[in-house]
Amino acid sequence: MAGDIDQIDEEFWSSLDSLDREALVRDTVETIHSSNQPLSLAGLAQRLPPTHDLESLAVWLGLAREADCTIGEERETLDLTTRDDQNLRFHVPLLVLDPAMFENFEWEP
Repeated sequence: MAGDIDQIDEEFWSSLDSLDREALVRDTVETIHSSNQPLSLAGLAQRLPPTHDLESLAVWLGLAREADCTIGEERETLDLTTRDDQNLRFHVPLLVLDPAMFENFEWEP
């Protein structure tokens, strides 16, 4: 059955645009290393704007836990704009992503 690719619904193409977790982890660790200073999640988001808001935040929190970063009770506000120009505000733990903690970091997917 032949079909016209232009007839495929936009929602179908959007569903294929999933987060590449391994690429995000690699880019995140590189961003943390190149910062030469500790970063909060908001600071990381400024340097590496997330393409998949909640998924990216979940990966970043997972990285922080795996690197034994201290996650305390304090919170910070993280404002993001989605690909379809919606503004989102998240209240996330205030944590420190210190480059030294990621020197020998290995991600286990």
